[in-house]
This record gives sequence, structure tokens and C-alpha cells, in this order.
Amino acid sequence: MGWGVWVGVEIEGRLQGVRTLFLHSLAQPSDRDYVSTLWPSFGHIYVCQEWLAQYGQALLEEHVARYPQTLVTLEIDAAQPPRLSPDLIARCHLVLNVPVPEWFDRVLKPTDSVRLTGQFQTASSCKQHGWVTQPAQYTADQVLIEVTTGGQDRAVLSAP
Repeated sequence: MGWGVWVGVEIEGRLQGVRTLFLHSLAQPSDRDYVSTLWPSFGHIYVCQEWLAQYGQALLEEHVARYPQTLVTLEIDAAQPPRLSPDLIARCHLVLNVPVPEWFDRVLKPTDSVRLTGQFQTASSCKQHGWVTQPAQYTADQVLIEVTTGGQDRAVLSAP
């Protein structure tokens, strides 16, 4: 079983400490209605890249327009250019997900730098200025919908 939809406190980034609804995947199509009922109860919604790939933008655009007071973070994959509408780009907080090589912690010292490069553009930061998360930080999260790899199982727990 994997986490499809869950509630937790954001533990990294500029929204650290904010109670958040995380959207990864659904167990069945009717779960969309359940997620829609949860949306207005949260000040922050984090949409994983898997959700975007699986369900597209229509539901997001509808909810972003209906609940403008809710901040929405969209996780986008560095390996795949996002196909986001200009409205979602303007209204949402974007997180670029860049996979880290397995040797990252072993080789780079805290004072070494991490750099994102593009054509005549560079963004860099010292490794120690980033957030490092540990599995223990997620133990208080509440799973609302669990899914199997095939998406067949569903366990909706109590409302948050």
C-alpha cells in the first residue's frame, strides 16, 4: 500500500510548518469527489508530479479558481518539461524536483554548492542551506487514501 492522499505538516521549504493536504494518487475515480470536499479545509495543497501526470490539470484549474485563498504547490519533474497552463503557472507555487545522485551525501560537504544551470542562467546554493528530511518527520502524517501499485485498494480513514 502507498500513500495516495494524506495530511501532514510541511517540513521543508518556504511553507515549513503549514498544515497541508498532499495529493499523489487515487484508489478509484470516486475519490476525486472526496478530495474535492477536503480542498476548502486547507490553506495549502501540495500536488505531487504523479498526480499531475495521472489526472491532468482540469480539476486543479477548477479548484484554484474556486478557492483562490488556498495556496497550491505543484511539484514538477526536472526530466520532463511541464505542460502547465499559464494560469496555473501564475497562481501556483512551483517546486522543481531534481533527483539527487546516490553519492550526494557521501561526497559533498555541507559547505559545497549545488547549482542548477541553464543557458546563461544559474541558480546555486550551499548544500547546508537546504532542508534535509528524515523518515521520522513523517510519522505524524495522517493517510486518508491508500493505494496499491495497481490502484485497486482503498482505505479512506477519518476526515482530517
